[in-house]
Amino acid sequence: MILVPQTKMTSGRNARMISTTERADPYHYGLSMIRQIKAAPRQEIGTHTFSHYYCLEDGGTIEDFDADLRAAHAAARAVDVELKSIVFPRNQYSSEALVACKRAGLIAYRGNEKHEMYRPVSQRDLTPLRRLASS
Repeated sequence: MILVPQTKMTSGRNARMISTTERADPYHYGLSMIRQIKAAPRQEIGTHTFSHYYCLEDGGTIEDFDADLRAAHAAARAVDVELKSIVFPRNQYSSEALVACKRAGLIAYRGNEKHEMYRPVSQRDLTPLRRLASS
């Protein structure tokens, strides 16, 4: 059984979205999928952060992101997975976040195309055109 700690993501309005078993909620409790991926040759399981952490949104700190990475590593260790790579939610990252990833032992990340359209920005800074392109 995988325990889901009470966080902003699992309490209040969002709590009803997470069930208590893999059979009822295979996307939150994907142990069988993890086993299939681990059994396949040349596959790696990376992280998308533990709580779908947005690195560029207001209110978050690098300490919060560090804690999120520790939680992701702990969850991965529970299923004998060593995390080496990350894909940032909404492709939001900063140089400070990349340093935190390095501290956490991550050695690779998926970045963005080198074009203004793909520059990581917070939701607050999205232009109408970028909002349309990201929907």
